[in-house]
Amino acid sequence: MDDIFNDRLARYSFMYRSRNSNNEKTRFLKALVTDISQVRKDISVIEYRNQKKDSARNVYVGDIEKADQIVCTYYDTPPAHLGDYVLFDRKKQEKQTTKAGIYSSLIWAFLGILGTLLYMKLVSAPFVLFSVQTACLALIYGGYFIILSKLSKGTWNRKNLIRNTSSILCLLQMLTENKNQRKVAYAFIDEGCYGERGLDVLISSVKKNAKVYYLDSIGADATLNVMGPQFKEELAESKKLRYVSPKDKINYLFSADMNQNNEFHLDKSKLNKKNLNYNHFNQAIELLNQTIKGD
Repeated sequence: MDDIFNDRLARYSFMYRSRNSNNEKTRFLKALVTDISQVRKDISVIEYRNQKKDSARNVYVGDIEKADQIVCTYYDTPPAHLGDYVLFDRKKQEKQTTKAGIYSSLIWAFLGILGTLLYMKLVSAPFVLFSVQTACLALIYGGYFIILSKLSKGTWNRKNLIRNTSSILCLLQMLTENKNQRKVAYAFIDEGCYGERGLDVLISSVKKNAKVYYLDSIGADATLNVMGPQFKEELAESKKLRYVSPKDKINYLFSADMNQNNEFHLDKSKLNKKNLNYNHFNQAIELLNQTIKGD
């Protein structure tokens, strides 16, 4: 990979890896728009209302309303969860996220109570409101409740290189390599880890017969899969990719293993890896380019 890719990898893996809060997403989007603007100028940021107090935002490159093909991925950081990441099963993901929030919050609350009891037992000095000791104690409890809040919401997860920083980098790479291609539009979607709201907003803006390609966990060290009506089984097999029968009109390109229940999943060991499978980047971009040109 070239220097531009390595620079993006370093920044999106460390400086902008947490994309949970509105402020974190804003910092990431500023960096993303800056990177894209060096290649393309036709960028738009679309705000839409969600169930939270802050608006969600999708970033579009190209003419979304007129494009024949749109390649997209989500950019928000996945919440902490127990067990594997099971693709295409929102209910199971929600249960795993809820369990992680409950269990980690209970453990942290227990540690907080234990710490308080130890403090009360070891410190015999009378409480003084305005003192260095009280100020330090206030800071400790303030930090404690901030962490507790993050644990309960699942927003303490920062290991998101595989899911889904890798797909962001792949989409940026494709966009850069095809900077003169104006018939294809690109989208970076918000709330992809919590539902289909961001994708629905995108779909509502495209023309009826537009083809949408959705990337997920491209850089994972697992089998690269294609699923969708636009993918040809012969082409996928010629590139040694697993072809999966379409489930709806969206075309999915993702890395995942298949378990005994025929579920696509990524276990913790693969989700937490610090190295990307760069072969998948080349395979994904090459396949998408060939598929799009063949339409």
